[in-house]
Amino acid sequence: MSLPHSHNASPARERSASAKSKTSAQSWWPWVKRGATALFFGLVAWLLVSQARTVDWQEVLTSLKAYPLSVAGIAMILAASSFMLYSCFDLLGRRYTGHTLGAATVMTVTFVSYVFNLNLGSLVGGVAFRYRLYSRLGLDNGVIARVVTMSMLTNWLGYMLLGGLLFFWLLEKAELYRHVHHHEGDGHDHHHQFDAQQAGRGGLSVLVGDGIHNFCDGVITAAAFLADPTLGWVTAAAVIAHEIPQEAGDYIVLLNAGFSRGKALLYNVLSGLAAVVGGVDSLCMTTLYGFKSLELVSDDICRPWDATRSGLSIGEAAAFALVERDADAPQAWLLGAGESSDGHHMSSPHPEGAGAAAAMRAALAQAGLQPADIDHLNLHGTGTPGNDAAEDKAVVDVFGTTLPCSSTKGYTGHTLGAAGGVEATVAMLALQHGFMPAGLNVHTPDPQLHALYLRQPRQQRLRAVASNSFGFGGSNASLIFGAAS
Repeated sequence: MSLPHSHNASPARERSASAKSKTSAQSWWPWVKRGATALFFGLVAWLLVSQARTVDWQEVLTSLKAYPLSVAGIAMILAASSFMLYSCFDLLGRRYTGHTLGAATVMTVTFVSYVFNLNLGSLVGGVAFRYRLYSRLGLDNGVIARVVTMSMLTNWLGYMLLGGLLFFWLLEKAELYRHVHHHEGDGHDHHHQFDAQQAGRGGLSVLVGDGIHNFCDGVITAAAFLADPTLGWVTAAAVIAHEIPQEAGDYIVLLNAGFSRGKALLYNVLSGLAAVVGGVDSLCMTTLYGFKSLELVSDDICRPWDATRSGLSIGEAAAFALVERDADAPQAWLLGAGESSDGHHMSSPHPEGAGAAAAMRAALAQAGLQPADIDHLNLHGTGTPGNDAAEDKAVVDVFGTTLPCSSTKGYTGHTLGAAGGVEATVAMLALQHGFMPAGLNVHTPDPQLHALYLRQPRQQRLRAVASNSFGFGGSNASLIFGAAS
């Protein structure tokens, strides 16, 4: 007697189980998506509210009221035009893919994605929101991908076109300067007077930096062309610290280095009167976490040149100076400036201090001085083991072991973008008052460092002092100041 076979009933039961499984999945998956969407918008709302609470809205209102209505109106028109332009990008994708959504619907989707793009980044606004909204409107993923790709290409091609136009505009201005200041072919320089008003501006430029030594960049940029543009480099420029005179007229604000630095060269050439250079940095959690992740921040106080040094302390500051071609009562003279970029590592200096030494030698050469002519050196001196060791080797290589030097970061911390300005100010004050500041917090001098590091201040008449500022990526700068009297 054989048992009845059950294989005929099995497929039916399997189909039934599969149907129940699909029904079950279909019943809970929409709720998961709705929950995730609600959670996302809840997080967005929480972020907006938490950030809004940190804003002094009364100060914002006061600042807005200070703007002329015409300026506020122009700003609103520009903002609206920006949104309208971006909203048209997906119309190209509509034409390219041939989908049937209306133009108004497409522009609304792009407008919403642009809002989130500006506030939450391109991945959320530019991509995720487009996929979400277009899929709800019935487009399949392939069409959405082509629309998004077309939009991104349109956006970036526009940026490249704008950048190219600006680049060629700068080249044209540089060519104008070359024809104004040089007569090609006869081997002689001709110093023609160039009316600053032809540039549409007054004679004062303002350079503001937020990099490690952008103050020094600004000084070098301004001084090089304030002295004599046809000579290429400055031999002596006045550095004075007082308020901008009322008669300075219109001025140009140039933020950061890089592209702005090129504009600084252009406008200083055209005006040739004066430039305000400066650096600013304020504390924020991003900076603190960033330096902490690089293991550069000390758990102890900052101890440059100490054997137990373990890192830097982050500070905040702002420092500005007015650089002029000449002045009746300067605070100091900028005698020379040197820059180098060894590119050894993204965050670590060259272990032998090669780039730092090159910058100091360039500053000496431009000033026409010998190492023995420098009375004091303000070190970059961050308090990190590697940075201090590399700078020590560079200083000993250039100046030997007899030049008195010290770092002021034990007092101020590392003020990042303002460090070059703060320490250049200290150098000029040392010249004015005839003193060499001592380093702070050195309990046990590092026997591996051989530069003459001051642990006690010295009173002495100074003729020339140098100040170093180094940055990430092997970017190095050194300034040499001379006494005004």
